[in-house]
Formats: sequence, structure tokens, C-alpha cells
Amino acid sequence: MYPSTHSYEAYRQAAVKFEEACKSAKQHYLNKFATDLNSSSKKWWSFMKHTIGKHRSSSIPPLLNTDTDLLVSEPLDKAELLNHYFAKVCTSSQNNPTFPMLAPPRVVMSQFHIYDTEVLELLSNLDTAKPCSQQKIVVAFPDFSKAFDKVNHDGV
Repeated sequence: MYPSTHSYEAYRQAAVKFEEACKSAKQHYLNKFATDLNSSSKKWWSFMKHTIGKHRSSSIPPLLNTDTDLLVSEPLDKAELLNHYFAKVCTSSQNNPTFPMLAPPRVVMSQFHIYDTEVLELLSNLDTAKPCSQQKIVVAFPDFSKAFDKVNHDGV
């Protein structure tokens, strides 16, 4: 039995209305979700924890160990394999390698001053109920690791 033209038109109209209702509901859900995430730090971190997942498997696929021709799938073994690879790639085979001269930096910061009163004032103005992204806070961590590095870099 073939559908009549009238029933087909009714089906098409219902399908279009259904599609519009789905798009509208999805947009409403996403807007509410975005508002909730921006209004509560707890909801933001709950979402992040759920998204990242505590028990999720690694996104790094198994790696081939070229020394043994075996696939490595355990996270610790992958880390050791990658560490060995990068150490080999980043270590010079020459005793005294010559490196190209780099252009001098355009901006040099010879000194900077941080005053506890200014930091306290800035911190006291923060709204702890809002996530950092909503307050337009950018966190920068300077890399002081080389200042405390005890590894000998003379051979590199």
C-alpha cells in the first residue's frame, strides 16, 4: 500500500516540526549548560572531572619499541620509551657541538617588583564563586626549573 499525497505531506510537516523542536531543545540545553558552568566553579570542575574521567584509558595508542619490535601499551612503559627516544634525539653526538647564533631578544626584562600589598589587593577583589575564565584571569607560571636543575647540560 502506497501512502497518499496527503499523508506524505502531513508526514513531511511533522518531520520538519520535529526537527525544529529538536534543534530548539538542544540550543536551550546548551545555553542553560553554558550559563550553569559560568555561574558555579563547582559545576565547572565537576564537568571537567566528568569530561576527562578518572578511569579513562590513555589517548596515546600502543607504541612500537624499535629495539625489540614489540608494541608497548602500559602507560609507564610508554613514558619510558618516549623518554628514551627524546633523550636520544636531543643529545648531540659531538663533544663540542656548534649551535647557530640566535637573534637577541627584542624585549629584556632586567628586573620586576612584586609587592605583597598589591597582590593582596588584587586577590581580595576576586570573586571566588566565579570561574577564572569568567573573570578574565590569565595565570602564567614562569619556568624557574633551570635555576634549580642539577643535571649536567655540558654534553648537550
